[in-house]
Amino acid sequence: MTIEQSRVVDWLGIEKGTGHVRLTVIDDLDWVDERRHLLLLQEKLNTSLAFIESGEVFQRLAEDVGREVEHSTPIKVYILAKFAVTREGEDFLDYAKSMFKAAGIDLIFKLVEVPG
Repeated sequence: MTIEQSRVVDWLGIEKGTGHVRLTVIDDLDWVDERRHLLLLQEKLNTSLAFIESGEVFQRLAEDVGREVEHSTPIKVYILAKFAVTREGEDFLDYAKSMFKAAGIDLIFKLVEVPG
C-alpha cells in the first residue's frame, strides 16, 4: 500500500495487549515534492477519518477480523513512514494530530527503517 492510494485503508486490526482499534497508513514516499506529498497524506488521512466517523471501521472489523468491537473502543491511526518528515510536514502533522485528537482519535507518526 501507499499514500498514493488515497481511498484505501492500508491496514486495520486490533492491538494486542490494549484491544484498541488500529489503522495504519503506509507512507512510502520521499519528500522531494513536498507539496504533492502533503496533499496525498492529507487525502489519505481524510479517508481514514471518514472511515472511522462513518462507523465503517467497526463493520469492517466484524467482517474481516471476525470480532465485534464496542464503538467506545479507543482508536489509533499510525503513519508508518519510510522517510523523515520535513519541517512543513511536521507542521502539517501537528495540525492533523490536533484534528484527530478533537475527534477522540490518536494520530501517531513513526519513522520505520527499511532494510536494504
